[in-house]
Amino acid sequence: MTSATHERMSPLFGRRANSQDDYERAVIRRGAIVLPRTAYNLGAEWYATRLDRAWERAGSAGVAVTFARQGLVGEFWSLGWSGR
Repeated sequence: MTSATHERMSPLFGRRANSQDDYERAVIRRGAIVLPRTAYNLGAEWYATRLDRAWERAGSAGVAVTFARQGLVGEFWSLGWSGR
């Protein structure tokens, strides 16, 4: 197998695996696609107060609010928290 051929092969599918059909056939559950800027902003907010002496771990509600501020909403980002 040549180097060029090897680069096109996928260990999971035996060929380039870049189509939606490939993912569905393999029953790979997709998560969420996050833009790099959104990931950066989430990390900046998430860790902004981490070194503060008074820092406390956020509960589910706090995490949901942080996600929502970054536009990360929907079933994937709900973490099973219903707000009740």
